[in-house]
Amino acid sequence: MNSSTANLLDLPDEMLIKIFNKLSNADVLNAILGANRQLDRLARDANFTQSLDLTAEVSYNERCSISNDVLDRFCSYILPQIHDKINSLLVEPSSMQRILCACTLPNLHQLTLSSIESKDFIEYLSDNSSVLHIFKQITHLNISTIEYYNDKSQMNLNTNMYTRLFSVCQRLTHLTIKGKHLRYCSLVPAYALPLTMCSSSTIVKLDVNVRTIDDCLRLLDGRFNQMKILNVKIDSIDTPLLNIDSQVVKSFFSSETVI
Repeated sequence: MNSSTANLLDLPDEMLIKIFNKLSNADVLNAILGANRQLDRLARDANFTQSLDLTAEVSYNERCSISNDVLDRFCSYILPQIHDKINSLLVEPSSMQRILCACTLPNLHQLTLSSIESKDFIEYLSDNSSVLHIFKQITHLNISTIEYYNDKSQMNLNTNMYTRLFSVCQRLTHLTIKGKHLRYCSLVPAYALPLTMCSSSTIVKLDVNVRTIDDCLRLLDGRFNQMKILNVKIDSIDTPLLNIDSQVVKSFFSSETVI
């Protein structure tokens, strides 16, 4: 044991926790889990194990995988040690599958996916996906998409993604979908999907980007009949063309809704 470690261990737990709180939870776990009995005990505290960001920041709103060495340590040692304590994870596409398959995550309820493409997300939701069980158990899902093209094939791909999402994630109560390119990622596209294809009876809070007022109104047509909170960013404010049942809209706004 070197002198710096010895001096660190001379500090009371309360001071050590204050120091560790200035670091990310992932950095704390990577640095001290398994180091010795005292530090290992502190690392297993709920403050450091409940919520983990297993990505690295590249630039504003851009994230990538953590380094291979750190990822190896998390998947082979750290995650199996704390698997039943994890409630929330932030991951990115290239390392997501490995992280979610490293061990069982029985108490994982919130998942954030950074910079994921529709075609990849659909694969994760397929029947033969190794991470399908994760999407079936979560209640909170945050998705950051990176779609670039406003062509028919891309819109069809998005449609399939959202249809599959609501089919699989039947415990979902909170959903956030944000796109780097706002006008290309409306949850309910211009050719409005039937309620049976894009709907949920469990969603209570929805946070999305939409292209037009009409796209916003489609979210109020009854397809999310338990929704209480809607946070929406509208790209283009024009006169709405849709004729949504006014009683549906009125009932939504009268139920302590936030828009």
